[in-house]
Amino acid sequence: MPVDHFPFSFAWSPDRRTLFVSSEGSVSAVDPDTGATLASAPVPNAFLGLAVSPDGTRIYASRSGEKRVVALAWDGAALTEVASFAAGGYPAGLAVSPDGTVLWIVLQMGGSLVALDAASGERLGAADTGGNPYTVLLSNDGRQAYVSVEREAKVRFFDVSDPRAPRRLGDVGVQKNPEALVLSADGARLVVANSDEDSVSVIDVAKRKVTSTVDLRPAGALGYGSAPNSLALSPDGRRLFVAQAADNAVRVIDLTSGALVGAIPTAWYPTAVTLSADGQRLYVANAKGVGSGPNGPSVTLHNDSSLELVELPPIRSWRRPSRGWSTTTPARLVSST
Repeated sequence: MPVDHFPFSFAWSPDRRTLFVSSEGSVSAVDPDTGATLASAPVPNAFLGLAVSPDGTRIYASRSGEKRVVALAWDGAALTEVASFAAGGYPAGLAVSPDGTVLWIVLQMGGSLVALDAASGERLGAADTGGNPYTVLLSNDGRQAYVSVEREAKVRFFDVSDPRAPRRLGDVGVQKNPEALVLSADGARLVVANSDEDSVSVIDVAKRKVTSTVDLRPAGALGYGSAPNSLALSPDGRRLFVAQAADNAVRVIDLTSGALVGAIPTAWYPTAVTLSADGQRLYVANAKGVGSGPNGPSVTLHNDSSLELVELPPIRSWRRPSRGWSTTTPARLVSST
């Protein structure tokens, strides 16, 4: 299905009935059953950050080129901008506290983790992250924050129980240019995509230690360049789905064994992946999609970006990791244009 130009991120409504997509100039609400766009709001100069309030009525998006974060109201039918908060140096990833009162932002310029009052935009507190933080993820109880720091090849842990005084707890060294983060349902394992070393690292949260690193390079590759940039975990935490932008594929990893199960083909340059709550359907945002059409009166390149909906094998066929995907129930492309 078509989506607005160059999608960056997905975020789900709490009831899982709506999938939100941030693109270069907008935020859209998508029907997860059909992939059809339900509503869209302009968000000029948008970037990676996208987060939904716990009650599902507010959507927050990074308006990075203008150093702001916007809040959009969602009533099930329309997206409407209701606030715009000054954030500072190029906001990237966002997260909302479990009680919905605090908006956490990482700023790529200046290298900091910032807490804003989610209603008023008042700056509450901040902590230094180091060079080029990419995204932030909260623990299940909202008391810790995990930040991927690209330039330093680290994931930093913060105590954010007091948003007015966030405090660094420690660092975990990973590989080059860590970007996307995903947390297991039980909060015990944190996975990071190392975009410039074509790998993912699995971190034991309690020990703050890397327990395994999986090489994602295609067989026979002589160098690096697959650009893994988004992650999704199956509900049981055993299958990891990795968007590999430069390979036009989603790689599937069995985290129990660390084995590469296979890959699902995509359109051009996948930038975001997510799963339905039951793990039966995969959603892939393709930033360059099927390329660009005639420029017409403008010389501006505008790729025809796309959203893919892919049905996955039944959960029962995932329980034998040594066999990989069932040969009788292969992944099936639901929709892609």
